[in-house]
Amino acid sequence: MLPSKDDLNISEEGTTILFANSKGGVGKSTLALIASLGVATRYPEALVQLVDLDKQSTSSDALNNFANSRFEVVNAQKMLLDSGLPNNANISKHINAFKQDNRGKRFLVFDSPAGTEPLRSTFILKCDFIFVPLSVGDADIHATHKFLDEMQELFHYEGIPKDLCPKIIVLPNMIDTRSDFDLIRRNFIEYQIYLGRGLFFLNSIRRAFRRQGTDTNLHVIFEQSKDYWMWLTDLISGKENLPGTPDKLLPVSYTHLTLPTKRIV
Repeated sequence: MLPSKDDLNISEEGTTILFANSKGGVGKSTLALIASLGVATRYPEALVQLVDLDKQSTSSDALNNFANSRFEVVNAQKMLLDSGLPNNANISKHINAFKQDNRGKRFLVFDSPAGTEPLRSTFILKCDFIFVPLSVGDADIHATHKFLDEMQELFHYEGIPKDLCPKIIVLPNMIDTRSDFDLIRRNFIEYQIYLGRGLFFLNSIRRAFRRQGTDTNLHVIFEQSKDYWMWLTDLISGKENLPGTPDKLLPVSYTHLTLPTKRIV
């Protein structure tokens, strides 16, 4: 069993969440899994859909066992072109239909593949939140700079007003120390986006997608990262509000800057 429910008053309007970065191996699928199962657990009356846009089907394969009438794992084949690029028209139609659904509280979570290019992924304009995971490696930081620059280029090209753009939150992932977190903060200080809470390194996350007949691995992850997924689902559900419109990198909450200095197994 996953953590117990938390019956909170959340909006009836559908919320669309995207986990994306052009760099692979930064934790997009893991965080999409944590987010989708987290909101499904806390809000059992809500409809949650996970759409896996990665042909490897990492997150959807892991979550198929949990699918039911309120937790849907969507086959994304119709949302991809033969080239593997997103079919923006079909994805946009799906988002529109989801938002217009009358089944009460709704969360739509997209897990995107490595190599995602904002200029070829215009459906992202319809998302409410875009979470951009990265770790402290030089390649991660460089790729994330390029990804964010292209996203801003897309917003400018489409003429989207700043206050109507999706909310972009960088998520430091696989953090060992406070200095790791500060390194990411310094590298993105001039970007007009949000800085989310850092997820410290967990060996258990390496086993998140291991095939097994029970949900033991996921239970361990949720137990060890409870503060993190509670914060993440608070943000997604609107229980925690973002602190205004950033004119430079803006921490979501200063209370979330304290990170463990040792690895937790």
